[in-house]
Amino acid sequence: MSEQAQLSGISQSDPQPGLQTDSQAEPQVSPVDPVDPRLDPRLAALQPEPEPQSQPQQEPGDELAQFPKKRRGRPPGRPNTTVRESDYQSNPSVQLWNAAKVDRPVAAVAINIRQALTEATLVHDTQRAIFRLPCREFIYFVHGWITARHVASQRPSYINGLLIHSRGEDSPSSCAQCVERRAKNALGPFLTCRTLAGTFHDSCSNCKWFDNTSVCSLYTGPRPNRKRKPRESDALDATATSNSTVNSSTNINADADAGAYPDNIMDASMAANVDTDGHQTNGQ
Repeated sequence: MSEQAQLSGISQSDPQPGLQTDSQAEPQVSPVDPVDPRLDPRLAALQPEPEPQSQPQQEPGDELAQFPKKRRGRPPGRPNTTVRESDYQSNPSVQLWNAAKVDRPVAAVAINIRQALTEATLVHDTQRAIFRLPCREFIYFVHGWITARHVASQRPSYINGLLIHSRGEDSPSSCAQCVERRAKNALGPFLTCRTLAGTFHDSCSNCKWFDNTSVCSLYTGPRPNRKRKPRESDALDATATSNSTVNSSTNINADADAGAYPDNIMDASMAANVDTDGHQTNGQ
């Protein structure tokens, strides 16, 4: 018993010196399981490189989805030109709004036209005849429209506009051009539409200032026709010109023939002096 106890005590307290316990033994690696290269650095070089993971291909529609969609319709803040403003004028709210609207006064400048416009600046007899008519003392124009450049240029249309406005009378109905400019806050130089009967075909002072008398609705003179047909007199002139050209060419041809005629006579006489054998007969 004592020997068995001793043997059992030895086996429990002191294991064999040549053997290792399970806790101290190296872990066994199965040939089937993958080897972690961190356990043995020498195996890191033998491990194949991991294949790069392929990214999923995007369809063509996915790239377009990253961008914002195109805005449809008109941009904000711009008026819709497909609807006319006149369609809403009969609306009660619009009528109340227009009745309560107060127009902003236009800054006007008064000028003594008798002192500003003298007869020395006139160059045409028509201007001098209008200058002698009864004249207002002051005329009013929109601030900023008549500048130093206008006054220094002495353009005939500017002087004629001043003459009409200083000697004429207010028109019972404004011309269409003045009404349109007034709606666009571009009145032109003068506040009112004024005409002088019997001069410049009754065109108003504003249109005369811009030298646009033919487009003035109060204009009573002939309007230019850009597609004018040729008159009978023009056709006769063209026919006479063509006939004179033909006659001159005929005379030139006749002179050329007359100049060549003596040569032909000399050739005929020379041929008559030659006999049948080719010898010259000298007129015998």
